[in-house]
Amino acid sequence: MKKLIVFDLDGTLAESKASLDADMSRLLHDLLGIVKVAVISGAGWPQFEKQVLSHLPQDESLANLSILPTCGTEFFPLRGGLEEALLGRFYPGRKGEDCGRAHEGGCRGGL
Repeated sequence: MKKLIVFDLDGTLAESKASLDADMSRLLHDLLGIVKVAVISGAGWPQFEKQVLSHLPQDESLANLSILPTCGTEFFPLRGGLEEALLGRFYPGRKGEDCGRAHEGGCRGGL
């Protein structure tokens, strides 16, 4: 059995700049339950949130998902959960810290 399956986002998992449809969301979620999946795109993180992450159940299967935005120049494994990936994305060095506290500190710090 394969250990990792990699998909391009636009034109493969979804129409260009469109969100995953219900069938693709269900299929991707099912696949995440049995194998690691990576999704790559030229789009940035906000597009992944809009097109992919907001259409998947926020459960333990996300631990098998990795996101590679901006043509793979960034890499965000979700094995620690979506919150951990967001901390790594927007607040490097603050992993393990509460998202709310990190966000408030970042805002006070001028971010």
